[in-house]
Amino acid sequence: MLPTTVWAVFAWHQLTSKENEVQEASANATRTAALIALQAQEAQQAFQAVKEAVGGEAAFNAFPVLDLGNRTGATGYLDFLQSNELTHSFMRGSDAGARPFISLKLNVPSGEGRPPHQTVITFFQRYSTGGEWTWGSRNYNTHNAIAFGNRLEAQDLAVIRQIVVDRNQPQLSLV
Repeated sequence: MLPTTVWAVFAWHQLTSKENEVQEASANATRTAALIALQAQEAQQAFQAVKEAVGGEAAFNAFPVLDLGNRTGATGYLDFLQSNELTHSFMRGSDAGARPFISLKLNVPSGEGRPPHQTVITFFQRYSTGGEWTWGSRNYNTHNAIAFGNRLEAQDLAVIRQIVVDRNQPQLSLV
């Protein structure tokens, strides 16, 4: 009778271990799903804040679309656009990773021995998940112009609004 009892205890232990593994996997899946939902919500809120900075949903949707195809920058940033590639002063689109962006073709004042020039600044969702936005530019001189942070914050969105909607940013203007 002892071998049967030992076998029953072993089988019960194995079953309990499997149940615990299933419960742990289920809990991990639930946590992962909650994280993904939170990242999606953050991404939507950040995207909405960018849309508000350019005048709202209708104004954003009226922006001409810039099709990048599969092009990407060497760093994964959208820092490769040149002013001759934009057919309008401001454009919108999605990159190869489905990250939304807006691009502004700007007049930049002189500074550090550089004459006034045109540049493109592209504001985009930094990662394919989450709400962080950043910017990239091929030749933006920040010495005498507005310096944007690595992550778009409220003050950066206010500057974008000054440029695009109010058209009264003292240092940067649309081409």
